[in-house]
Amino acid sequence: MRSMLIVCEEYKFLLSSYSGLRQDARVGRIEVTTSGDEALTLATSYHPDLVVFDATAGYGFGLATVRRLRDANPGIDIVVTMGDRCPADVASRAMESGAVGVLTRKSFSADACLRLAGEPEITRPRYD
Repeated sequence: MRSMLIVCEEYKFLLSSYSGLRQDARVGRIEVTTSGDEALTLATSYHPDLVVFDATAGYGFGLATVRRLRDANPGIDIVVTMGDRCPADVASRAMESGAVGVLTRKSFSADACLRLAGEPEITRPRYD
């Protein structure tokens, strides 16, 4: 279980796409911000287990902030989200910056995010 998670999404209207994380039993406390600098401050103060970070947060300096997050918290897992129209090299640059994975906003789900961060899937009973 992740005891602390930070979500950094620059666009407030997209925050609803992260609502699945609030309902997931594997997640404890969640802090939400729209600023890369605030995400870094929160991460330095609270030492979260996972940061879900918008690649464009900080007016295009998102990936530099990913590196700063990793430097401040070496054991932290960072999942980067990006728009479907982001340049193709954003995903590879995110991984080079220290992200454990990249998801587009269309493919984002709480389960996909937590799987990238190494959490086991929730097993659900099958009713065949």
